[in-house]
Parts: sequence; structure tokens; C-alpha cells
Amino acid sequence: MQSTTKRIEYIDLAKGMCILLVVLSHMMAYYKVSFPYDSVLKCFRMPLYFFLSGVFFKQYEGFWGFFKRKVNKLLIPFAFFYLAFGVALPIVLYSHWGIKMQIFNPKLGIGESLMQIGSENFPNAAIWFLLCLFDVNIIFYIIYIIANRFGSRSTAVVIALSAAAGVAGMTLSYLSCNLPLYIDTALTAMPFFACGYLLSRKSGALRYGWKYDRYLWWAVAACIGVLMLLAYPLDYRSNYFANCYFTAHICGMAGAMMTIFIAKKLRHVPVVTYWGRYSIMILCTHQVLYQLLNIALKQYVPFGWSRLAVNMAIVMMLYFLIIPFMRRCMPHVTAQKDVLRV
Repeated sequence: MQSTTKRIEYIDLAKGMCILLVVLSHMMAYYKVSFPYDSVLKCFRMPLYFFLSGVFFKQYEGFWGFFKRKVNKLLIPFAFFYLAFGVALPIVLYSHWGIKMQIFNPKLGIGESLMQIGSENFPNAAIWFLLCLFDVNIIFYIIYIIANRFGSRSTAVVIALSAAAGVAGMTLSYLSCNLPLYIDTALTAMPFFACGYLLSRKSGALRYGWKYDRYLWWAVAACIGVLMLLAYPLDYRSNYFANCYFTAHICGMAGAMMTIFIAKKLRHVPVVTYWGRYSIMILCTHQVLYQLLNIALKQYVPFGWSRLAVNMAIVMMLYFLIIPFMRRCMPHVTAQKDVLRV
């Protein structure tokens, strides 16, 4: 595969498609609307992100170098946007203007708000993924180090240990046991991350010019068929699966590969590719943006799909201003520059 130090346009396109689905899903929940197949979208949005993250896994200089890089790219953005948009901004908006953010409990002070980390009860809840992805990277690094001790059998060991982690995560779901800081979801997601890593290094499926590329639209159709047949409601953030657990992994992989193959065939869609390249900025800010915009729109646009469509269009267009601003003025908290020296 191409060097992971170079950007791969269709991967950014896949990330852009994914972040659009994330924003759409969160706004659908906010406006209490749905469509007949929204369970299909829910079953692969997060698996796709875990898969794409696995594509770019590298050992780097060793564990501490790897750890510091993930702190820079994941924990620091999580901490900043949790404090800024999950704690400080909601408190200021409520105390000065009486504006209440979704999920915000005005009775909680700053100290109590900080204790909500790892739960579902904070206004900028979308950033849970950054904390979970940090867990996934650390666990997979341990799997990777163990597997390397087995030489030529290392791939088999990665597959076995990642599958075991997935089974452990699903078992925790079955037992309704949630571990702190989304570690249970990280275990459940391990097979998706491992598949991204293995497919990027052990096969040509993600490389331009793969000998089976001419069949990709057929593969997309097959993946859609799997999703339509097997998809069911689930929630990766709470590690909740209401049906067959292994079906969740099948649907997650089918949806991830479907999106990857569509992006590979399209290669580049300028606006969506741009959003994908800076998807972390959109992930960390979109919930606050659409909640604030809703205050202005509710006087002019009917509640429901109409307001959702207008709100989402404005939010996504605003990122042509917000992303350059963040790149210039906030690079250290948006994974553009390092805080810890590596």
C-alpha cells in the first residue's frame, strides 16, 4: 500500500462520508426524526472509523513514542473540547443567557461536570470516540508487540487476539457491564481496527490498481444486501447490541468495506474529501454548532426534517470558515501540531 505518511485521497473521502453520516445521525436524534433504514447507517458508522484508524497504525519509535503521539492526536483534543464545549461553554451559556444545551444539567458545577467523563451525560458527547480510539490504539499496540514474538505466525496471532478482544467486548455487552472510559467498546471494536491494519499491509485490496477493482461495484451491492438483511439497532458508545452479537461485526465490516469501495471508485469529491481530511474538527464541534443554530432557526423553520436539512447545510458550510481558523489558531488541540515532543 502507499506509504501511510502520504495522504490517500479516497481514504479522506471515506472519512468525509463517515463524518457526514455522524452529523446526520446526531441531528436526527436531536430533532427526533428517523427513516426506515437508519439502523443500517448506525451499524457501520463507528466500525468504519475504527477500520480507517487501523489502516494508519504504525509502531513508531516504541511504546512511549507511540503513546505520546496518541496523546497528541486523541487525548489532548478530547480534553480541550470536553472542557471547552462540554463543561465551560454550557455553564456560561446557561448562567448568562439561560441557554440550556442538550443533556446539560445546570445543577452540576464544574467539578461534578468533570466527573461525567466516560459517561453519556455531557453536552459534547460526540468526542467519546476520541477517548475510545485512544484505548483501541493502546490495546492493539500490545497485541502487535505480542504477535511480533511469533515471527511468521504474527498475522494469525493478531487475528486471534483481536477476535478474542471482540468476543470479550461483546460478552461485556451481554452482561450489561460497562467499563470506565469506554474500554468495553474499545474491546468490541478491536476486530475492525485489526482488519484495517491487516488489509492495508497484507493484501492489495486498499491499493489503487488492485486486480479485483473492476468488481468493486458488485462488492458494494453485496455489502448493501448484507446490511439490508442483517442490520439492527445498536449503539457502540454504550456497547449495546440488541440482537446477535456476531451479526454486529458482520454488518460493521460490510458497511466499512462498502464505504471504502465506493470512495475508491469515486476517488475524489472535493468538498467531502476536504471535510474528511479535517473530520476531527467537525467531530469535536458539530453538536454545539447545530444546537446554537437551532435557537435562531426555530423561529423560521418548522421542527423536524425541514429544520434538520437547513441546519445541517449551514453547519457544514460554516466549516469552510471554521476549519481554516482552527488550523491557524488552534493547531495543538486539533491534532495538527504536537504538544508533547516526539
